[in-house]
Amino acid sequence: MPMIINRYLQGKMLIALVIFAVVFITFLLFVILYIYPSATRDTTVPGPPPSSSSDGNLTDLELAGGLGEYLRELHAQYGPLVSFHLGSQLVISVGSAALLEQHSGAAQRPDMYLEFLRPLLGRESIVWADAAETARRWRLYQQGFSDECRAVYREAAAEAAGRVSEKLRSLSAGEHISLQQYTTALALHVMARCCFGHHMDDEQSMLNFAQEYEIVTAEVTSEACGRQLYESQQDHLREAAAALRDVAGAIVRKHRKENKSTVSLVEWVSLSTQAGRGAAGDSDAPVSDLLALFLFFCETLSSGLCWTLQQLARHQTVQDDVVAQLTGERTDDGLVGRVLRESWRLGSVVPLTARCYGTPAAVEGHTLPARTPIISAYCVSHTGDGWKQPSKFDPSRFSGDTPALEMNPLPFLSKNDDIDCVISTYEDLATEVLRQLLPSTQLELLPDQSDEQLITLVTTPREDVWVAVSPRAAAQ
Repeated sequence: MPMIINRYLQGKMLIALVIFAVVFITFLLFVILYIYPSATRDTTVPGPPPSSSSDGNLTDLELAGGLGEYLRELHAQYGPLVSFHLGSQLVISVGSAALLEQHSGAAQRPDMYLEFLRPLLGRESIVWADAAETARRWRLYQQGFSDECRAVYREAAAEAAGRVSEKLRSLSAGEHISLQQYTTALALHVMARCCFGHHMDDEQSMLNFAQEYEIVTAEVTSEACGRQLYESQQDHLREAAAALRDVAGAIVRKHRKENKSTVSLVEWVSLSTQAGRGAAGDSDAPVSDLLALFLFFCETLSSGLCWTLQQLARHQTVQDDVVAQLTGERTDDGLVGRVLRESWRLGSVVPLTARCYGTPAAVEGHTLPARTPIISAYCVSHTGDGWKQPSKFDPSRFSGDTPALEMNPLPFLSKNDDIDCVISTYEDLATEVLRQLLPSTQLELLPDQSDEQLITLVTTPREDVWVAVSPRAAAQ
């Protein structure tokens, strides 16, 4: 009997130990999965946990196909305000027009902003300058967007687009062309003239510059999509970026040596160092800023023209109305400007900007640490709330009292930096290109063209946009 009792008690103890172990393990899991993350999480803004402590959500971003696609997924799952991590850095994404306006006061640029452009733009670029230095330089550079300068830039756009128009008129009726190839080449030539002036008049110099620039933009696009570059790609990027910086540096030095006024941005950028407080003559800032102005304006002009021409090739009636206004057959009622804005909105030309507050800030009841990057997900908000039938191409939505869409080709600057002259320059250049191309050539979008976007530094069509070109019939 005592042996039976002992075995019975041992069994009871074993069961109790098993129950205790199960309860204890369950408690530990509860602490690890629920209590510990909330105690260590750096924000209460909804969003996915980091996939790893070192990379954050970079793997998720790459699997999604890029930052733009990843943000679409996050906002669809979590709502207009989401958080995620790039490495160890917390990032907040704002995906609605209302939230975007609410936090327009976040004017500082975060430390990680456009980090993948460092090989080309260096460390002294205005892209990463503090607020005071940005304001100082921008006051100087704005003079390169005066009425006089813009008139010269329009002539450059007319000349480059005129050559393209001659090429299109030489094609057989109904021949197919890729819009991206033409708008990329157009933007490159126009902005080379606007930024470098007569220093890039030589065709061979222009060709060499374009080849190196193509390498840089290809590798930068890969990085902006979240893809890690192979070592060979990193080498190509560094070599091409160094070559572009050498060209820009030689232009700045030559311009200073000539000491001759020219209507181009190099005129004002080359003065940046001398105007700075105690800056040394060998500063890289002028080279970095000249390349920054060229890069952003060139990419936004190329993308904006491509989306505009695609929409006009799809909507023949609007295309005819635009031609009538450009040729004076129709009263100028601002149609061209509305078409440019509606195409920019649908294309989300500048998909992302990043700003931060210098001190801890509150967002929708959530507290953010100081200098937390707040990404304005234009790729979401431009075609989301706040727009009636947001996916429809409707230039008339910008008639009347509707606020004009901000077509800012220099997204490292905000509306607090007085960018009206830059927006006007973009509109001038795009309008001049349309004036040269469309009166003599009819564009018709080929069937089964995808509207899928590739979101990197700017937003472009993921696949080539093909159109048929034909001589435009004379107006009846």
